[in-house]
Amino acid sequence: YPALQLLMEDSGSATQALVSLAIDTQHKMERRRIISCLQGFVPLVPDIMPTNAVVQAEGGEPPECGREISSLFETLSAYCFCIGDGERRRPVAACIRLSSSRLEDDKVTFGVLFMGHPHQNGQSGIGNQQLWWQDTEISLTIGDGDTTNTELDSPQEIGPDLFCEVVSQRELGPRLLYLWATKVPVPGPAICLTAERKLFVDASTADPLKQWIVERPSISLRCLLERASAQDFTEKKKEVLSVFLAKAVWQYYSSPWMREPWNKDSVHFVFERRITNPGLGMTGIFVDEPLLSVSIPAPNREHVVDNRGPSRLTFFLATNRIPKILALGIMLMEIQLGRPIESLYTDSKYSHHCPNGIAHANTNHNICKDLINIHNIYAEKETSLPMSTLITSCILPNDVFMPPHAKGLDDDHIRDALYVLVKQLEVWNSKRQPHNVQPLILPVPGMLSTNPPTPPPVSIDPQHNTQLSQPEEEMRHGRTMAQITNSKTTEDWFNRMRSVIHILKAPSDEKEYVAVKVAVLDTGVSPQHAEADYITEYQDFVSRRNDLKCDKTGHGTTSIRLILDMCESASVYVLRIFDRDVATEETQQLAVEALSWCMKNNMDIVCMACGFLSESQALRQKIREVSNRMLVIAAPTNYGNRQDLFYPARYYDFVLPMFATDGNVKSSGQNPSHPGLGKWSFAILGEDIRNIHGVVGSGTSYATAIAAGFAARLLDFARHGDSRSALGGGGGGDPDVAEKLKDKFTMTRVLLSLTMRTIDRPYYCIRPWDLLPAHLQRQIPFSLANPPSDADVRSARRDVCQWIEWGVEGRWTSG
Repeated sequence: YPALQLLMEDSGSATQALVSLAIDTQHKMERRRIISCLQGFVPLVPDIMPTNAVVQAEGGEPPECGREISSLFETLSAYCFCIGDGERRRPVAACIRLSSSRLEDDKVTFGVLFMGHPHQNGQSGIGNQQLWWQDTEISLTIGDGDTTNTELDSPQEIGPDLFCEVVSQRELGPRLLYLWATKVPVPGPAICLTAERKLFVDASTADPLKQWIVERPSISLRCLLERASAQDFTEKKKEVLSVFLAKAVWQYYSSPWMREPWNKDSVHFVFERRITNPGLGMTGIFVDEPLLSVSIPAPNREHVVDNRGPSRLTFFLATNRIPKILALGIMLMEIQLGRPIESLYTDSKYSHHCPNGIAHANTNHNICKDLINIHNIYAEKETSLPMSTLITSCILPNDVFMPPHAKGLDDDHIRDALYVLVKQLEVWNSKRQPHNVQPLILPVPGMLSTNPPTPPPVSIDPQHNTQLSQPEEEMRHGRTMAQITNSKTTEDWFNRMRSVIHILKAPSDEKEYVAVKVAVLDTGVSPQHAEADYITEYQDFVSRRNDLKCDKTGHGTTSIRLILDMCESASVYVLRIFDRDVATEETQQLAVEALSWCMKNNMDIVCMACGFLSESQALRQKIREVSNRMLVIAAPTNYGNRQDLFYPARYYDFVLPMFATDGNVKSSGQNPSHPGLGKWSFAILGEDIRNIHGVVGSGTSYATAIAAGFAARLLDFARHGDSRSALGGGGGGDPDVAEKLKDKFTMTRVLLSLTMRTIDRPYYCIRPWDLLPAHLQRQIPFSLANPPSDADVRSARRDVCQWIEWGVEGRWTSG
């Protein structure tokens, strides 16, 4: 090969040319041409995607450390806290090294960096420099009660109250502490830490080839993505970092450290100095040393992971059933982009997911889906096949993590599916010398975390200030019900509702139970939105194409989102009966067909956020049949006193019509003065709801969807094991109580209990948090720093059972 011979004559220049070809942006098209050429040889070479057999052969058994990771949590919670002035215990900030755990025969060792304690800073500095970090190792072993260990040169036993003093002692240069916790096993299914355990401290020699720069604060992954240059943050560094993060998520998935999903503010880095050759070193951020930023609380505190988010409890995407997997996918996508996904909010290609710069719950998810499905991000970034497979599986989980591909949605089955993807990526990455990476050179950060401020609220365009009038021709048959407004008064209502959900959701030890089936008769579901990924079934009575999800207006998709916001565990069945928001002559007949389908498939709740001006005897008869077996909730009107109420909401004997309130639980102006529907006319939040297009609107259709989701939440709660035992009294409970909630008049009696203090004549305005005991009502919305204790949650759940039982018995209707 004469050409290769010429290259070797000047190997230095040839190497530089090949490096330029491999990484420079200007050669991207040339790289694609080469790849296209090489793809013609694929049949002649082994598949570049490792098979499961290769993964098992090269990787061996997965390094299970689940019990030890939980033990680390228990040990740090018991010993690692800060005592300043007085006796008050304060949390300790720390960073857990995600790539440093070592598993030996009788112990596992974790690397932890503890932050300098505020009350110790005056005596722990070197000159005028503040020391931020103390390097330690936590070594955990299960022994027979013997707390001695020959590996320690001069062990010093310490109690919890001495930990702060010990870890805050500074000497010239960084000092590595070696902590040894001896635990005594107790009988039972798992080894538990007991009061007999002891903690020893011993000085140890630091790694001579690497040194933490302890006088600098850590920086978050968000900060790294914002500051690192594209030339410095190379494709190899991105892949190495992604491997370590994906593997750590797999290892920590079921542990207390991951009660909340990890994101770019959870992952941090500390500057290092590494010796490569005698006399030579490199300083900067090394992507093979990611850290988990945590706040270690005093004993008996439940929430540990500090995601530096809002002060209230964080509730992840209601439309995503595996939020920790989605969060991993979004974080890995951001690493591939080399910048935070929020930087795309104003990009014209993605701004429709973030109208007026205001993000909603699914904005990041939707942008990631567009990057994969529309904009071919993997070709643009030249992402490897194992990496793209992992990211796509996390963003679009149906083909990997969801049944029937996975056996279930419990942690063990999700970890099994994730392990295969992670190991394929790890095998691929192992060929590329992952620990031989150059550091990222970043400016010295000025703060520990660099989260950008929340964008200020932006008013909707003035043209949306008035209600949209409908031509008489459009209103001849009927329509879905949502209108545009520009107010934002609902945020506090939803924050309070999330606190109610925190009490009503299934306990962590809940065994399998029957999910609530909710049928949504509407305009369908948009395949471009996350809701489409988490519905149970789709039936299209308009096009008769059940394999092609469709929603031309977004009305149905918004209803689905609201239902899942209220009850994420519900099984949602989408029945498309509207082609667009306005009904046609055939729509009522399609509704009859859809209701027959509901009976055949044993739905629990039917949500009809729509209505018809004219009465249909066929629809009335079908509604009557359906109401004997399930709860039907329908939207009555959006036009105040201007028009009569719509069907089927007017069938009061069979349907629960739902009017609207504002965020202050007061009757909406869209309700008529006199509904004329029986003794009780219920209303729930229906004003100022943001739809899937980002437009804020109002309507009884929103109220109907929220009411359907709330009813599903009550029925779901009643099916939990502890609720079944409590309902009906007498120890064993009444197995029929839960199913009685599907009866319209039984649900009416229960809802009355939530309106006693919020009657806005003639409407009984539902305030869901009245379910909770008075002392918890005063605490909502619950905060992340001080959530209700387990005992409070259990007590509140018993109170809710009694509340529901009294409603079923009719105690609230006696007056």
